[in-house]
Amino acid sequence: MLGILNSLKAAPLAASTAAVTTFRCGLLRAARGYSVENVGTPSSTRPVPPPIVLDYDDDSEDEEEVHFIEEHANEDLVIKYLSEDNMSRAEVVKEELTRVRESFSVHETDTGSTAVQVATLTAKIKSLTEHMVQHRKDHSAKNGLLQMLSRRAKLLKYIRKDDPKVYQDLILRLGLKDKTYVGSRYVK
Repeated sequence: MLGILNSLKAAPLAASTAAVTTFRCGLLRAARGYSVENVGTPSSTRPVPPPIVLDYDDDSEDEEEVHFIEEHANEDLVIKYLSEDNMSRAEVVKEELTRVRESFSVHETDTGSTAVQVATLTAKIKSLTEHMVQHRKDHSAKNGLLQMLSRRAKLLKYIRKDDPKVYQDLILRLGLKDKTYVGSRYVK
């Protein structure tokens, strides 16, 4: 590890920046616990990874081994640095979409069923709505939001006609209002 960092010092600035960025992304992924068993669990309930121990042999005369052991205070700093509060907006949306896909999927590899599409669109609509509150004049985001709304309405209409029980369950789980049900029947 130390050899890699020393070789980065001798590399040109652009190459070292790319290598450090790649190394940092890998470290973030590993420390946040992106694995198959941890994808669906919230970050507060994920097990904390063991402390990182870096060992290397020093080529000096006394051949001492130097160990860098993270203490409890340093673990808290790493956890704080890697928490969801420090994630970018894109990373947060990506994590949310992964959680939504897992919770609405029918089987393990289901990423495109109608219910999953509606749930994913709902999460994206929520994210874009928050964006539009801060950036009212962002017309391209507004157009994208309107396209997502119409696509979700079409998918919901399809589900309502195809399988009303799935439709009712989906509306209930997503917290959407059913404005097409008037009296005792559906309109349109």
